[in-house]
Amino acid sequence: EVLIMDEPTSFLDINYKLELMKIVKKLSEGGITVIMSLHELELAKEISDLVVCIEGGRVVHTGAPSEIFSESTIGEIFHIDSFGILKKYLFG
Repeated sequence: EVLIMDEPTSFLDINYKLELMKIVKKLSEGGITVIMSLHELELAKEISDLVVCIEGGRVVHTGAPSEIFSESTIGEIFHIDSFGILKKYLFG
C-alpha cells in the first residue's frame, strides 16, 4: 500500500502537525509506503528515510536525509551561496 500526500502540513498549527506526523510514522511502521511533497526542510529532514529533490519537473538529487541536508547540496538545490540563519537552523 502507498499513501501519497501533497503538502499535508500546510496551514496546520504545530499541534496538528505533530499529530499528523505521529499518524504517518505509525502507518510507515505498519508497512505502508508514505510519499510526501514538502517544502518544510526541517520536517523533511526529521521524518524522511529517503529524500527526492525535484526541480523543473526533474529529479536532481536523491538520498538519505544525511546526504541531502548538507550545506553543499542544499546550496546547489536552492541556488544559494550564503545560508545565514538558515545554516544555523538546518545544521546546528
